[in-house]
Amino acid sequence: MIIGLTGGSGAGKTSIARMLGPRFARLGFADPIREAVAAMLGEPVNRVFSHPYKDIPHHKLPGATTPRALAISWAEAARRDFGDQFWVKHLAMRAAQCGPRIVIDDVRFQIEADWINSNGGIVVAVGPPAGGLRAGTVAMKVPRCPAEPRAWQTWLEETSNRLLKMMRRSDNT
Repeated sequence: MIIGLTGGSGAGKTSIARMLGPRFARLGFADPIREAVAAMLGEPVNRVFSHPYKDIPHHKLPGATTPRALAISWAEAARRDFGDQFWVKHLAMRAAQCGPRIVIDDVRFQIEADWINSNGGIVVAVGPPAGGLRAGTVAMKVPRCPAEPRAWQTWLEETSNRLLKMMRRSDNT
């Protein structure tokens, strides 16, 4: 069972993935790139790519380059040089080692959503879906996370429970 999460920056995708953590292995299409950028900067991935640090220019990068901008550049270079399927194939290889339940918190491209759907998974939009996804790709929509901490915690619990309930229904069919 695969859940793919799509949506804008700060929408709550990673928070949902962490909440599902005890039942699902968390993967990201961009994990290898994030790990490479963090290693280059000599800092932990969770620090370099946490909100808002991923969008703040880093002192070890030239000019006003942010960790996210560097990661995007490297990801695009890999797609250009090795083909559109490069990151999808890499995630598929990692997913095969994780067990039957996976949550992917960075679905941005149609090719990624197609892989999830073709492998029996669902794509869930947290807030507005990524701009490049075709209509009909998203199986479920949930609201973007609220900014207020108490409302955020309630939203996170309710959203996670809603996803788990949907997954249980699909397991029984």
